[in-house]
Amino acid sequence: MKKLVKILFISLIILSTFGCSKKQVEVDPSLNHYDVVFLTSDGSIYDGGFNENTYKGIKKYCDENELKYTYLMVAEYKDEDRAEVCDQAANDYSGKLLVALGKEWINVVDKKSKQYPNSKVILLDGYGLEPRNNLVQIGFDERDSGFLA
Repeated sequence: MKKLVKILFISLIILSTFGCSKKQVEVDPSLNHYDVVFLTSDGSIYDGGFNENTYKGIKKYCDENELKYTYLMVAEYKDEDRAEVCDQAANDYSGKLLVALGKEWINVVDKKSKQYPNSKVILLDGYGLEPRNNLVQIGFDERDSGFLA
């Protein structure tokens, strides 16, 4: 029993010594490059609704076309937080295509699509912005679902 305690104690000392080292690990910058970044701010991507279906559609498309994708979710429902997530998608994730979901993204997409002309932006369920080369707006009329059902 004493041997086991000694071995555990020595292991703990060794792990704590090497765990505190300040050696930096280089990360391949291509790991943070995404072809498609899905931006959402309402609940979860596994909500059984619009978020989940949009995410599944993006996932299916990207899997079929061998594209790298991810999603980012806003912590709080403010334009400042949405803008920060959009900046993160365009800069840190090098998103080539940003897909923003919901009318609450209209103001942020308006500003950020001008700020990042090399990133393409799709605004789902939102419209009313001036047309530009890197922006596509797709709006849904709530009455259409009843007609199509």
